[in-house]
Parts: sequence; structure tokens; C-alpha cells
Amino acid sequence: MRRARTDDSLSADGVHMKSVRIAAALAVGLGPVLTAPVLALADVGLGTRQPDRHVYDNAFVVASASVANLERQAAGMDKAGAPTVVYVRIKAANSDAIQQDARGFGTRQPDRHVYDNASVLASADLENLERQAAGMTMAGAPTVAYLRIKAANSDATRQDARDLMDAWQVESAPDAKDGLVLLLNLKPGDTRHGSAALVAGAYHTGNGRLNADRLQAIYDGQMKAKLAAGDLAGAISNALEAAAMDLKQPVDTADQNLDWQLAFIPLVIGIITAVGWLVIRLWGSTSRGPGGNRGSGSSSSYNSFSSIDSGSSTSSGSDSAGGNF
Repeated sequence: MRRARTDDSLSADGVHMKSVRIAAALAVGLGPVLTAPVLALADVGLGTRQPDRHVYDNAFVVASASVANLERQAAGMDKAGAPTVVYVRIKAANSDAIQQDARGFGTRQPDRHVYDNASVLASADLENLERQAAGMTMAGAPTVAYLRIKAANSDATRQDARDLMDAWQVESAPDAKDGLVLLLNLKPGDTRHGSAALVAGAYHTGNGRLNADRLQAIYDGQMKAKLAAGDLAGAISNALEAAAMDLKQPVDTADQNLDWQLAFIPLVIGIITAVGWLVIRLWGSTSRGPGGNRGSGSSSSYNSFSSIDSGSSTSSGSDSAGGNF
């Protein structure tokens, strides 16, 4: 039974229908307009404009395919002599209203994987990353790449990635815990620097494909240099490519067998202890004989054994990696 979504104000179907209506309205609006130089909100905090990008859905209410279609239309407006920008965002007088929406992450679109809330990725990069992330999802790791402007260190960014994974339930099914999240917190006023985090669900960390060591290796070997050079899209692309290769690797059955054996140890110890306790009780009763002294103040006692603590929690994110850049 699918869990209820308590942190989204709209159902998945409602969100999808709303995004379709918004995309249709924007498409109709762009069709006949050939004279408007810019369609945007004149306000501060709009982020950075990309030279070859026209559509900025920072509210995450338009599906990926619709964004691509609108991008083509807006590019056509440029060629027709009317440079055009389409900008959608959530703005409330009380910032708490935004924070209540999925812990401040906005609304997840069913067929969208890359969310550039910082407006730092070019349109072509967005399309390329979207294809890569969609491929990851098809390969068995539902993936979300999320960029935003927020002052945060590496540890805080890792926690943000875990929170996003939980808030958006980035997994193929309830309790599957097979998702992957890449989250970049970019410095306000300096979006070339910030902190990055990768978080993989317990399913992938348990089978050894994307455990903490492997995730850190991906960050150090595939992302760090690109991030230092300001190539955010290249860093994310490299990480997705490396993770996709890991998903193609066969599961290490030796590790799985070891995990099973470790999980079985508490049961074996419990059985041995129970049998030993029973033998002691039987031996004590026969050695005392009829009317024997049972001892003063003695009582039976039980040793309780709990399962091995694997460090798991309600979070679908199991292992994480990342750093500052």
C-alpha cells in the first residue's frame, strides 16, 4: 500500500494536471506574441541568466518535456527578433509558506529529474543531464539532481540531500530505498562555489555498488576538479556516468553472503543461550532432589539479544559523500 504524501499540498495527479495547464498557457501565450522583448518578473533574487536559456521553471511546476518544448518556442522568438524569457517561481510574503512545501524543496514532477533552482545551467546542459538521470532511473536508481542557492557546508549539504530524498520519496516504490540524490548548495553571490553531496539509498549501499567509499571516490575523481573549474554541469554529468557504470556491475555475492551470516549470528547466539539456560535449570532441579533448597532470593533471569545495529534510520538515504568547492 503506497504511503500517504503528507508534505505535498497537491496529489501527484493534481500536480501533473496543474503543470500541463501551466505549460499549455505559456505555449499559447508565446505563439502569437512577436513583439514582447522579455516575458519575466522584474524583481531581485531571480538568479543568473544563461545566454542560451529562455525558460526558468524555479517553481518546478512544468514537466521536463514541456520545458523543452517551451524552450524551442522561446528560441524561435529570439530568431524572430524578440529575445524572450519565461520565468516561473514561487513567491510568498511569508517565507514559511514556502518552507512548508516539502521542506522547502518545492514540488517534484513525476517525469523530471534535474531541478536547477539556481538558474546556473544552460538549456543544452539541462537536456543532457535530464537524459542521463532518466537513464539512471531506468537502470534501477531513481535519480534527482538538485541545485539551489544556499549558504551551507559539506555536512549540512549532505543532510539536505537526505532530507530531499525523504521529502520527495526518491525511490522506485515505498521502502525500496534505491534512489540517488545529487544536491548542490551554491553560495549566494558566488554560484561558482558551494558544497555538493551525493546520497544513495540503502539498497545500493547494501550491495556494495554505491556505498560511502564509492560515492566519495566518485566525488573526488569525477566531480571535484570540474566543480573547482566552475563546470557544474560537467561535474554532475561525470557523477551520473560513473554511478551508471557502477549499477551495471554484478552484485558482490560474497558480501551479500557475509551480510546474511552476520544477520544470522544473533539468532544462533539466542538459541544457544536459551538451550544453555534450560539445561542449567533442569540440572539444578535434579541435583537438589525432592524438597531440596532452592536458594534464598534466587530468580530466573533472561539475556535479551537485539539485532545488529546497522545504523539505518527512517531515511531512505543510507550512505553519503561530498565536499566543499
